[in-house]
Amino acid sequence: MTIAYRSLIALSIATALIGCGDDSQPTVPMPDKPEPLVPAPAETFTTQIGDASIKATKEELVITSNTEDDKLASVEAFKGIKFAEAERFEQSNIVDLGSDIDATAFGNACPQLKNVSQTQSEDCLNLNIWRPVGVDTDADLPVYVFIHGGDFEYGSGSEALVHGDTVVAQGSDD
Repeated sequence: MTIAYRSLIALSIATALIGCGDDSQPTVPMPDKPEPLVPAPAETFTTQIGDASIKATKEELVITSNTEDDKLASVEAFKGIKFAEAERFEQSNIVDLGSDIDATAFGNACPQLKNVSQTQSEDCLNLNIWRPVGVDTDADLPVYVFIHGGDFEYGSGSEALVHGDTVVAQGSDD
């Protein structure tokens, strides 16, 4: 290839690129970008289940979809409910939940090798429950169970990645 031929190809490409890069408005209107949804802050509520009065939180979250617009959904979160206790290297014993239960904060993470954001303690036999808002206390609901693996090295059921809130919200979405 001669230098003149290469120069002619380079000049043609440059001219084509300049012609494509004008500042005129597009002939097809651009779609409107909706404002992002912002969940409301969590609010505390009290509910009666059996003989127990449980203080829990109502939380709102954004459900995203590939086929529909984002939506807000609400769930009721019952966090850190202590269900058993055990001495070191002993079998656990079920605890009486009592009549007043504060289920507004996650329980402790079990002791592990790696640092985690949660407080670690041997008193870590607690569970978290999420359910759709406005459900009767005796309603039959599907159950999502998360059993934390972690190899006694990292994590807990209170990590945001494994919360059941999104699964419950998507499952209850009509």
